[in-house]
Amino acid sequence: MNREYLRERPRRSACPPVVGTRDELTTVVEAAVRPGEPDRLLVVFRIARMDEFADRFGENAMERMAEHIAVHLPNSSGRWTFYFRPRRDELCLMIEGPLNQVDQALAEASTTVSEALGPEGITLGYSQTLLPSGLGSFTEAIARADRGIVNPNGEPVPRSYRSGWMTLR
Repeated sequence: MNREYLRERPRRSACPPVVGTRDELTTVVEAAVRPGEPDRLLVVFRIARMDEFADRFGENAMERMAEHIAVHLPNSSGRWTFYFRPRRDELCLMIEGPLNQVDQALAEASTTVSEALGPEGITLGYSQTLLPSGLGSFTEAIARADRGIVNPNGEPVPRSYRSGWMTLR
């Protein structure tokens, strides 16, 4: 595989990914953490070396990434929706319904993308959090997922950027 990986059409998908906004993600997660809600899985994907990724794959790169992740998701009666960029270098996924085989599918998606783009230093890591799990807000849910983001080798995936105020002086 080469750097044209994301330019190729996905092999299969039950339906094209629906890509929402951060505001939509916040609304969905706030509803999902309410007591008594059915189990849902919040997955946060992070792209290491986001600037290189965006430069190479253009303005629709995140949507293409969502399509390639979706190729690996189980085709079942469950529903899943992508939410675009809770942070600049991240893509979220909310999965409802049967959650069996999801772990394997997420690992396969992360491994496939990382193997294809890894020679260029771009990797895809992820973490997942079961909701509601006693979490009370969007911030708590996203923070829990954020702490566990690792690449296919189990190594933490740092954020690809630092704003001016985050830079150590």
